[in-house]
Amino acid sequence: MIELAKMLMRCDRFASLPFEDKFLLYKNVRPIFQNLERHWSSVLLFKTDYDDWRLLNDDKTAIDFTSMRVKFKDVDPEMFKKSVPLWIPIRDKNIKFLMCPMKTLQLTEYEIVFLLAHILWTVPDIKGLSENAIRISEETTERIASELHNYYAYEMGLSNYASRLVKITQLVDAAKEIRHEQQTVWTITKIFDMFRIEAVGSELI
Repeated sequence: MIELAKMLMRCDRFASLPFEDKFLLYKNVRPIFQNLERHWSSVLLFKTDYDDWRLLNDDKTAIDFTSMRVKFKDVDPEMFKKSVPLWIPIRDKNIKFLMCPMKTLQLTEYEIVFLLAHILWTVPDIKGLSENAIRISEETTERIASELHNYYAYEMGLSNYASRLVKITQLVDAAKEIRHEQQTVWTITKIFDMFRIEAVGSELI
């Protein structure tokens, strides 16, 4: 969370916004980009073997999607076991719509930064954002498109990159859908008191 905030503050257009706009943009981008970044970093570390479904959780641990033997500190294993069927569809979507495409695409660092910028400045669904922030987002989106064209055309030497770009932006849609389903599962586990996990910075989660 902190490193992402520091990264965003290096963007002059973001840093120039009032706190209220920055906070709304940050809350929107963090969970979506975090999921994409974890998959991307996992592919970098574990390579592109399609039989390897390990996903980095942090810099010291990874979750193996081929096993559902997951343990949480201070969570009753039997209670968590009851919730496993709710998580399996989410695991399968992570594999099918994020991990597999990323193993195939092998995104460059420039492309993962593009995804961050794309998520950050795609703002129609963010309620409460100021007119100035919306205007800046529109201007920035145009600039991003121009710079991405130059990257593909002149650095990667791709004359036709439309198909790749579509596949890359589809990753964002998949991450958003997975995020929505995760929130639904957390709500269900809370309603039925399956287990509770205290989250640091819960206002952002």
